[in-house]
Amino acid sequence: MGIYNIDSTATKPTDESVTVDSILIENDTEDHYRFNKYRRWEFIPHMSYKSKRLHSLYTPKNNSTGLIFGDETHSGVNIELHSTGCMIYQIRSSATTVDTKGFATVNDYAQANLTPKCQTIFSFNDTGANSAAFIGLKDDTPSLLVTTASFIQNDVAVVGVGYRSTDTNIFVFHNDVTGAVNAINTGIARSTNIYMVEISYDTTTTVRVSLYDINMAQIYETTLSTEIPTGNMDLGYTAEIVNANITSRYVINIFDFIRLEKTRGTLNPTTDF
Repeated sequence: MGIYNIDSTATKPTDESVTVDSILIENDTEDHYRFNKYRRWEFIPHMSYKSKRLHSLYTPKNNSTGLIFGDETHSGVNIELHSTGCMIYQIRSSATTVDTKGFATVNDYAQANLTPKCQTIFSFNDTGANSAAFIGLKDDTPSLLVTTASFIQNDVAVVGVGYRSTDTNIFVFHNDVTGAVNAINTGIARSTNIYMVEISYDTTTTVRVSLYDINMAQIYETTLSTEIPTGNMDLGYTAEIVNANITSRYVINIFDFIRLEKTRGTLNPTTDF
């Protein structure tokens, strides 16, 4: 394991000589990074007024005053303590009205130029054509998943994972503000398995979508540079599920918490509304 000390303006070392679990310390910001097994520098959250990265833990309930950033809103959330001691936050569709979604959303979360990142450990309870679901980032002005059939409407900027009612696999969905949503088949069958999804703007114009299994082994990854939310658009994080029938309640299980991260914007003495 190596220890590296540089300024935040310097390029992080990436050559093959860097060993897993090496630590990088930025002298000017006091930020720390760990070189993970995927050969990426992973930010180690800490509290510092100098830090250029902000982090927050989100649990789907009315705790907006507890978030470091963002404005929380939700509907259809059920909170349970599992027999293992793990907290499960269930995002649930309606059991009485068709095309009525459950959601957990953090509006005003970030902008693409702040290179946001989110991580969610989740599972779905439906493997049939009874529901549609999405987990990821979106333009926080329009509503998503208004009906099962409409899914993600045209001209709405999004990037994340989920499924349409007719899909048998998990898909990556992405779009800018023009046209229909783009769908990429991950080849991973819809199931009740537990996964972790990571959505990370590695640069202001490229976003990486990664899926991991319950053991945190990477099972899918793609990097997108087109048809994604960009620029100074206000982004929200969201997890949503909508029902095609009322035979049952359809659920996204969120385990323990959702991790949100972004670069802190330039401080300005004048705030414009």
